[in-house]
Amino acid sequence: MDFDFADYTYSGLLGLFSAVIGMCYPLMIQAIDRIDEKYQVARFVELFKEETVYVRFQKLILLAIGFAIIAPFALFVMKGILWMQMFVLVCHTLVVLNLLLYVVRLYKLILIYNDPSLFCKHLINKPEECLLEFIDLAKYAAKRENINLYNSCMRRVYELLSKDDEL
Repeated sequence: MDFDFADYTYSGLLGLFSAVIGMCYPLMIQAIDRIDEKYQVARFVELFKEETVYVRFQKLILLAIGFAIIAPFALFVMKGILWMQMFVLVCHTLVVLNLLLYVVRLYKLILIYNDPSLFCKHLINKPEECLLEFIDLAKYAAKRENINLYNSCMRRVYELLSKDDEL
């Protein structure tokens, strides 16, 4: 039995992709549900879904699905053309590796959203103003009697409102 580099490499890439789809995607959906249950603010879920990491992850999933479907046919058609097979495999490998990197970045983002203090710092660092999000997070902090978080949020609300008054 000959070792067929293209077939084995494709099988490995398909296995990694299947692991991401099979395990990571359902966990991500659960994490979004937990964010909604924890804060009980639909705006936070919308904000999460607008995050660059989440949007790019969704696009990479679609791209990886396309490669998973097209690659075996392309490899079959290019059976005698080694450099073309390598090109398809390199492209597929890059897509799967990017997908794995975005899984890690998405995991970090989920950890940030699940920790109210980290979430507050994340909102502060966002380029757009998140006035309503700070107010909702302050309400959450007040319910949990988290004085430091409440003060941080209200300080940011005051800064945003006073900046609007100056204009």
